[in-house]
Amino acid sequence: MNTQKLSKSRDYSFLIATCAQYPQGNEGLVQLKMALEQKGFACWLQNWQEIPLDYLDTKTIILPLAIWDYSLHYSLFLEFLEKIEESSLRIVNPSALILWNLQKDYLLDLQKRDLPIIPSLVLYPHTPFWEERIGQKQWSNPVIKPLVGQSGMGVVRFNTQPLRQMDYPLGAMVQPFIESVYTQGEVCLVFFCQEYQYAIHRKPALSEWRANSHYKTTIHAIEPSDQWVEIAKKVVENLPFRACYVRVDLLPQDSQRALISEVELIEPSLYFDYYPQTSLQSFIANLLEFLGV
Repeated sequence: MNTQKLSKSRDYSFLIATCAQYPQGNEGLVQLKMALEQKGFACWLQNWQEIPLDYLDTKTIILPLAIWDYSLHYSLFLEFLEKIEESSLRIVNPSALILWNLQKDYLLDLQKRDLPIIPSLVLYPHTPFWEERIGQKQWSNPVIKPLVGQSGMGVVRFNTQPLRQMDYPLGAMVQPFIESVYTQGEVCLVFFCQEYQYAIHRKPALSEWRANSHYKTTIHAIEPSDQWVEIAKKVVENLPFRACYVRVDLLPQDSQRALISEVELIEPSLYFDYYPQTSLQSFIANLLEFLGV
């Protein structure tokens, strides 16, 4: 980046959108804020529901990396995205990609491209006979998830508690339980601007199967197999729009195979604190490249 372009880029500022429960995000995002400020950018964290969109400078870039409650305020969040679209503001990742990623049925789009997702049954609010459709799959003790959900909220094993359709007002996704999560856990692969960066291993707590930090998961850096990276890379290449950051979550079956569990494009933990020497600088460099500044 030449000196003139570098100078102009400092006209931009960054707003890391957070949520009411975590208005300051987490330690990784505080470090991101400091790193952006050290490069001469203005940056602040603010609850997304309190962001004055009508008054923001058009060179303010919104990073929705801590909106960890959008699924609880779904209609409001859709309005939030719509207002951004109607303005000259930019959100990264772009709103079109966020909208694609909001409902877990995006996995079916990946399946159509011959990518190895966990087998998935989508139940929309208007879909009739939920229990009968689940029974037809003959999956033993399957997992049911809200079609729009975050942080493992509402994720349960179907046979351990009765299904109440009212608990899933936006629909649900049902999947067979993958036993390998007990022994191999989950691997999260992080990409910036389509380039693989690093990976994290999440191992569920004893007697737990949900590999989410809310359930006392053990987390550490990992060197993934080339085959896992290749699967995740194909996911990134098959997204409907170009992404600045992507986290692909896989359930390893062995060193050669893995199943796609989630593709996180909205507010994923990017685990900056597990790669402190490289992750923040790489993220910022790729963010500026993505923005063209």
